[in-house]
Amino acid sequence: MQTKHFLHLLDAELASCSEDLFDLEDLLKSRFETMEITHYVYMENDALLKREVAGVNRIRAHVQAIDPASFTDADELATGIRQAARTIIAEYQLPEAVLALVDRKIEAVRRFLAVAV
Repeated sequence: MQTKHFLHLLDAELASCSEDLFDLEDLLKSRFETMEITHYVYMENDALLKREVAGVNRIRAHVQAIDPASFTDADELATGIRQAARTIIAEYQLPEAVLALVDRKIEAVRRFLAVAV
């Protein structure tokens, strides 16, 4: 049961993370439009944010496809998700920052479940 909750909470956290990255894109665009940053900086940062969003969404799709019954507990599940995230990041040549974002979300869910139980 804890693995099922873990997956649902992590999915929500990753969705939130993706939305936060979209918000950063909006902020970046606003800064470009007010000439706070150059076109070059805007294009570079926008491309990076789009790749980060794509990475989070790929990992989120993987999380959504996981059968919670395949794992004995949340720790084993977290380890499996981290390994899958590393594989996805390497395979699609995604920014390493995506792994840090996913790790933070995994740890947030683990801390929440530890307090909630």
